Amino acid sequence: MIKVGLAHNLPDVANLVRHLVKHPDVEIVWMHNFGRTFPVSQQYPELMGEFDMKYTDKPDFTAINLFIGWPISNDIKDSDGLKSIFCNGYINCAGAVDHPVEIGLPEFNRKALVRGARSAYLPDEITYLGALALMPLARNLLLGGDINAALLLSGTDPGNPRDMAAWGSCLSDFFTQELREKVLRPLQMSFNSTLRLLPFDVKGNVSMATFVIDTTMNLCDIMQLYHDFYDDHRHVTVLPENSPEVKACQVEGTNKSVIGLKAENGRLYVSLAFDSRMKLGTGNIIHIMNLLFGLDERTGL
Repeated sequence: MIKVGLAHNLPDVANLVRHLVKHPDVEIVWMHNFGRTFPVSQQYPELMGEFDMKYTDKPDFTAINLFIGWPISNDIKDSDGLKSIFCNGYINCAGAVDHPVEIGLPEFNRKALVRGARSAYLPDEITYLGALALMPLARNLLLGGDINAALLLSGTDPGNPRDMAAWGSCLSDFFTQELREKVLRPLQMSFNSTLRLLPFDVKGNVSMATFVIDTTMNLCDIMQLYHDFYDDHRHVTVLPENSPEVKACQVEGTNKSVIGLKAENGRLYVSLAFDSRMKLGTGNIIHIMNLLFGLDERTGL
């Protein structure tokens, strides 16, 4: 049984709690809130009748084997065998633990998460979009030219372009060496920060991106690269050649990422969509947790 301790005020915490309560291998032992001990449902009324636990202001790290949140005590570092998932990026959690912290991107880093990792952190939205869409190409050294990208991030106005020129700055030294050198660094070096906002039909928290890359390969071979890369990843779907358009309805409410591929006039269009509420929060947390504890990655999802 995975005994979980939660920090208060996590992103979309009610959705996370609902999934953890229903997870067959999880018991929520406590939720921490500084100086407060009132019922969690008092702050999150959507949990009324589903989750009756009260906050604690004295978290007992000896009673849990997984902590989810951000560092709230030095006891995280001093607790033997405790695993952790940091939800606000390892950059802000540096020094919280005395062991390596893996990037929580299971589609690339699954082996590290399964083979003895103790901690992971959630990547940001732009890194997840870029990495998922382009990793199969980067792994095969096919990112030699400029990349144009159109991104629509969750919570943004489709008619209000955002300055995404700092996309490469997300690739900090806190990423694991293997991910940084084999995948993210090639993406950064070939990215020219030229972005165009496309008129996506987006609902709610769906994040979408389209990356445009010059290519001489035929689409059939490119699709095979993507199928080979994601073949055993159950949360990624590569759309068929005859219907490559990604749509919000394909990912809403799921932990799934959908990738569509189209080749036209010597250019490859790689489109990606996921529900950011799940992929950047609840869904990815549970996915990572399952891997850290040796469970099937779809358990509870």
